[in-house]
Amino acid sequence: QAQQPNRGTEEDTTSELQIVEPSGYGIRFDRVVGLIRKATNMKHDSCATVPLSKEMRDGIHSVTVRFENGGGSGYVGIMKASCVIRYPCKPDAEPCVTFVF
Repeated sequence: QAQQPNRGTEEDTTSELQIVEPSGYGIRFDRVVGLIRKATNMKHDSCATVPLSKEMRDGIHSVTVRFENGGGSGYVGIMKASCVIRYPCKPDAEPCVTFVF
C-alpha cells in the first residue's frame, strides 16, 4: 500500500507580513527568525489590517494567528491578491467589507 504524502504539516519558511504603509502609520513590524512575522498596532483606537505575502492557489492551507489585547476583535480574512489594503481598515466596515471574503 502506497503512503500518501504528508500535506499540510510543513512549516512555511518563506511567507511574511507585508508592510503596506512604509511611512509608519502606527504599525510596528518585527522579525521572527529572519522573517517579518509580528505586527503591533501602536494606535489602539484604530484597526490595523496587515496582509501576508502568501498567494494560495491549490489545496487546503492553514494559518496560526495570535491576537493579544484586542478585546476579542481579531479577524483573519482571505482576499484577492490584487487587493490594495489601506490603513486604517476596519474589516467589518466599508470599504474593507466589500473585498474581504
